[in-house]
Amino acid sequence: TYVSRALAYCDYDLDGDLDVLVGITDSINGVSNSFLYRNDSPIQNWLEVQATGSATNMNGIGAKVMVYVDGRTLLREIGGESSFNSQHWLVAHFGLGSYTEIDSMDVVWPGGFLERFHSVPINQFIEVIEDQGLLITGIENEHPESIQVHPNPFHEALHVVGEGIDQVQLFDAKGILI
Repeated sequence: TYVSRALAYCDYDLDGDLDVLVGITDSINGVSNSFLYRNDSPIQNWLEVQATGSATNMNGIGAKVMVYVDGRTLLREIGGESSFNSQHWLVAHFGLGSYTEIDSMDVVWPGGFLERFHSVPINQFIEVIEDQGLLITGIENEHPESIQVHPNPFHEALHVVGEGIDQVQLFDAKGILI
């Protein structure tokens, strides 16, 4: 047994489950090690969302990320909470279990600006950049390039930037190639 002064969670290996770091500062027993507990549980469906602010703050602290799936709303707020001597991961992690798709995702930025996204891929680490759309890297490990769509959702015009954009295919809400 040790006296612990820090505990933080994150997905350090980006495999879709949360891992735990415990910082030990046991002055009684003279131990000052830290322990990383890697979570190797069987993986189910998940989504990890990093909110990067532009008008508010770069870390997205205060942003609310809502994922809508099968009539349910899953909410995570990016916060500066932690335990003593530690800081939790500033990424919204959603365990989706057996759900294979999400209906939509909203991000409400600290200033009140709302962005809504449709057709967000699951089992991915994605970044939402305030008022610039989604940055998705390595969709299902089949496409190593990054593609950014702005604005998302779009109404009159769509601007796509990134590597491999000559191979981009656009689909409507029903999955029909446009």
